[in-house]
Amino acid sequence: ILAGGNNGKTGNLTVTASVLPIANDTCNQAFPLTNGVTYTMLTTEATSGGDPVPNCATNSGKGVWFTFTPAFSGLVMVTSCGSSFDTTLQVFSGACAGLTPVTCNDDAGFACADAQASVSFAGSAGTSYRILAGGKAGQHGERRHRTCRQQYPHGLAGLRPLGDGFG
Repeated sequence: ILAGGNNGKTGNLTVTASVLPIANDTCNQAFPLTNGVTYTMLTTEATSGGDPVPNCATNSGKGVWFTFTPAFSGLVMVTSCGSSFDTTLQVFSGACAGLTPVTCNDDAGFACADAQASVSFAGSAGTSYRILAGGKAGQHGERRHRTCRQQYPHGLAGLRPLGDGFG
C-alpha cells in the first residue's frame, strides 16, 4: 500500500485495513448449493457466533452456511472431502429461527478418506435444507470443498447416481 498527499501535500495520514467477513457466515446468508458442483472457499475469517452446536460435535466452530433444495425426493449426499482440516457437517430443516436437526457427521464420513465429514439423508422435493459446515475445535483452512449430489431415481437415462466416482 502506497499512500501519499495529492500534489505533494503533507500532513497526518490515517490508514485502516480490515478483513471483510465471510458472506455466508450466518444462517440467513447461506449460499445455495448446486447439485453436483464443488465449492472451495477460505474459512479463516469465519466466526462461530450465533451458530447452533451440531448434535454430533460439541466442539465444532468457525462454521459457514449453505442451503440445498432437492428437485425431487430422494437420497441427498453432502461432503467436505478434500478439505485441508478436520470438518463437521450438520444438516437442518426449517427456517433459521427454528432449525430442526436432520443429520450430522464429525470425522471420516462414509465418502471421505480422512477426517472430513460427509452425510446423506432422504430429501423431500422442494424442501430447503440448511447445512452448517464447520471445523472440529474451530479449525479452519485455506480451502474447503462442499459438494452436494442428489441420488437420481432409478431408470433416468444420462444421469449419474451415487457411487459414480464422485467425491
